Amino acid sequence: MKTMKNKRIILVVAVVLLLAMTATTLYGCNLFGFGLLGEADLIAVMNDLAVSMFVGDGLSINILLENPEALGLFDQPAQLPMPIFDKATYESNMAGLGEIVEAFKQFDYDKLSVVGKRDYDTVVNYFNTYSKYGNFYYLDNRDYIGVNNGWNVMIPLYLDKLAFKTENDVKNWISLAEQTETAFKEYARFEKEVLIPAGYGRSKSTYLDIAVQCDLMAEIDTETGEHFLLTLFKEKLNNVGFLTSDQRDDYLSKANLAVNKVIFAYQTLSEEVTVLAETAPEESKPLSAYQEGKAYYELLFLDNASTSDSVDMAYENLKAAFNETLAEARALQAQLPDGFTLEPKMSMEDLKGYYNILKSKYTEDFPALSEDIPDATFHKVPEAMSEFYNPAAYFKSAVDSNSAPETIYVNEGNTGGYVGFDIISHEGIPGHMLQHAYFKSSGANMLRTLLGYTGYAEGWASYVQHYSTKYYEGTETEKLAYEAESLFTKASMYLYTLIDMEINYYGRTKEYLSAHEVYSLIFSDYMYEYMIANPAVYSSYGYGNYKMEALRDAFEGTDLEFHTAVLTVGPTTYEILARYI
Repeated sequence: MKTMKNKRIILVVAVVLLLAMTATTLYGCNLFGFGLLGEADLIAVMNDLAVSMFVGDGLSINILLENPEALGLFDQPAQLPMPIFDKATYESNMAGLGEIVEAFKQFDYDKLSVVGKRDYDTVVNYFNTYSKYGNFYYLDNRDYIGVNNGWNVMIPLYLDKLAFKTENDVKNWISLAEQTETAFKEYARFEKEVLIPAGYGRSKSTYLDIAVQCDLMAEIDTETGEHFLLTLFKEKLNNVGFLTSDQRDDYLSKANLAVNKVIFAYQTLSEEVTVLAETAPEESKPLSAYQEGKAYYELLFLDNASTSDSVDMAYENLKAAFNETLAEARALQAQLPDGFTLEPKMSMEDLKGYYNILKSKYTEDFPALSEDIPDATFHKVPEAMSEFYNPAAYFKSAVDSNSAPETIYVNEGNTGGYVGFDIISHEGIPGHMLQHAYFKSSGANMLRTLLGYTGYAEGWASYVQHYSTKYYEGTETEKLAYEAESLFTKASMYLYTLIDMEINYYGRTKEYLSAHEVYSLIFSDYMYEYMIANPAVYSSYGYGNYKMEALRDAFEGTDLEFHTAVLTVGPTTYEILARYI
């Protein structure tokens, strides 16, 4: 999906298409002396860019569009991304994103409406930010394979998510499965021929962990006697009514062969990374150990936190916020009976019940969703993927329809010991689901719904996660315990973000962190490796939450007015958000 994994890779393709589609609009007017472009032109260009981001990407179309034909998108193929082996080509392609920024200078900004200026500011900021990744070829191309978010982890999830709406969707499912073999070979070759020789390979333990994951993904289910992806395909196929019996049999046969390729792909990748592990260093290198690592982290932080604040400023802000939040949490904890804890509740039924509670109360403080927005449906993560997946996750609904299904994935095999109320308030209402569904139903330009600002999105969801403690139902003691737990969770997010900064930006060692008065309370070798593999990821949660709370403190109005204003502006940087709320 465009708004998910490897979005920068896909943007490279999108920009080429955009520049071809909008050359006349963006460049022709000035060449012929027609002057600056107006708001109608801005809307047209944004619409063209939105459509261009779907061309040749049947997976994103399937997930994010209900009526692709209305946009002129017919039977688009689904394709896995392939590495760009030539550094100069990558840099040139990423520089193309900057051409969009230059092209936007041809709009008459002063004559745009408030909404037009808001959209202009956001789009220009987005492509300006992403164009800068072209300066970091090696560091920015290390996630084709990985323990947490490589394509070896994501492909099964996307195959699970891909709905069979048309026959082309069935073909795309089989095609994606078939592509896995070639894609994995290319990912391993990129690792061997580009990353490792340049000094950007991974540690021995990381490669071995990837191998273990691949081995698990290649296993045949002992109960069904078949691979879980084939079982998944059969379930999807049984629910469609647009195929004849002969077509079903034909596609099932093709899917069986395709899944065999997936199994072989995982087995081969496991062998490849096991060999790489033999000569890999014992420990992973944080970004701070690379010459350009600090500059890359600064860009990652700016992008992931959706802010122009410096890392140094954020570091100081988070230290103060952590100390304040921790003190509040401990003060509430001190009021609880000794040894009192809340029982973890994360079953599918628990989450459905919490969702209904939140749905019945959220309009006290948040704008109501349009009546045509459906209730969330809860989808169980396949057991074979549970070890590599979060306890729960919201998937964006189709951006071109208010009636498109709203889906929350639940991982009953990895509950993480959560109470569950905080999870569903984060992922559902008033969290991610409300944020996305409200914005798209407000008449926002489609491009704005596609451009991901994770600091805004996760900052909002983290902010409302704690805010929603007021809706929690239980005894007074249980409510007090839940509020304390929520504060501890928020403090933890601040602390994780600080530890990430210490490792990847300030270059702190494991020894330093293990001996630190505060960090040592939660620090582990696993956390160290995770932060190295996912630099600046926690900033979207920790610093995003901090920035959202800071905006609320500065806003003069009711909670309802603040929440409505934030959701109306939509995903953007916090600086742009402050300008328009």
